[in-house]
Amino acid sequence: STELTVTMMMIMIMIAMITIMMMVMMMMVLVMMVVVVVMMAMMIVMVMMMVMMVMIMMMMMMINAR
Repeated sequence: STELTVTMMMIMIMIAMITIMMMVMMMMVLVMMVVVVVMMAMMIVMVMMMVMMVMIMMMMMMINAR
């Protein structure tokens, strides 16, 4: 019976290890997704700022032309 209990314990430890690894992987994936989303948002904000700057420049040019 002792051998069986030992094998059961080993199996349980293996399952626990696998589950922990899966959880860690999921967390890593979530973090990566969040980072990617943040990077995309930053890029969009930068582009918007650039566009706004260009628009303001154009407006200034138009006003000066008059």
